Amino acid sequence: MYHLTTQGCRRCNEAIPGCNSCYVTAEANASQVLIADAYLNHTGDHLMCRSCPKQTYLTRKSVSGDDLSICMSCSSKFSGCLDCGSRGAYCEKCKFGYIQEGSGSATKCVPCSRYMDGCSDCLKSTECIDCKSGYELFFGACSRSWF
Repeated sequence: MYHLTTQGCRRCNEAIPGCNSCYVTAEANASQVLIADAYLNHTGDHLMCRSCPKQTYLTRKSVSGDDLSICMSCSSKFSGCLDCGSRGAYCEKCKFGYIQEGSGSATKCVPCSRYMDGCSDCLKSTECIDCKSGYELFFGACSRSWF
């Protein structure tokens, strides 16, 4: 869907980078994207982000005095996090090479190597499924290669 802005017709993700869908609001300073009339004059309305793609979450951020709705990477909020849901309340899925500890808001992603030397990916803190270069996988653990 296209929106007529003071910069011309723009799709949501062109007007607000990373945004999947948008809506028009009369909320003051809702975004730096201004909705325009047929003459490209500002109508007083703004374009707001409604939803973000996977692995990002929707948040509000103050930029130059405006309270903007933007999409942020889950890993920027939670180290090692791949997906944190649409609200970014907690990490729901960790990246490759990390395991999830805790639950709800106490969830965190911990590198597999913290528990097992040479481990690059694991199913849990005691079961490695892939080893770093120079290591070999043997019954869920990594051992230094001798050759």
